[in-house]
Amino acid sequence: NSGMYSQGGRFVPSPNNSAANNGGGSSQSVVTSASAGSGPRFAASVAGSTRSVEYDSVKQKGIAKRKRKEYAKDPRFTPVRRVVDELNKAIGPEKRRSAIERSCMEFDHANEVQHNAELYLGAANVLCLVLSMSDNEDEIRNICAALEMVYRAEREAVIISYQDVGAALVPLLLRLLERCEK
Repeated sequence: NSGMYSQGGRFVPSPNNSAANNGGGSSQSVVTSASAGSGPRFAASVAGSTRSVEYDSVKQKGIAKRKRKEYAKDPRFTPVRRVVDELNKAIGPEKRRSAIERSCMEFDHANEVQHNAELYLGAANVLCLVLSMSDNEDEIRNICAALEMVYRAEREAVIISYQDVGAALVPLLLRLLERCEK
């Protein structure tokens, strides 16, 4: 017996598997599942607590919209907005190369809050689009580096971004892996 039972379409610890019955410890395993018709759900354990928070796609979209507005108004993130806009408008090969190099310079830091802003302002989306249009190996390498940089964000921002861009990004990355294997 796994100590888990279904409650309203999701799995929760059974009473005999709670932290109180396991010597008072505060760690808990979390099982992820989806309720019928509610879209994908992701459980995240809260540090030092036995409760879990579920992020469903409707709630994620609301959070993303609110955060996008907050970051768009914040003058500290003007350079991020400029880089994302430049990437979005870079159609020719020279402009695209320049925008990718600038994004690598802008996104290479250890500030998690700024990485959150990059994701909420659409950096991963635009980088995915640019990646889909590129055949140049140096460009592809720099785009992948920039993607790695923006995904240094907080877990919530990464989850929300992945829900938005993951379906397009993962197949692109898999094709790149196949290309490297040849």
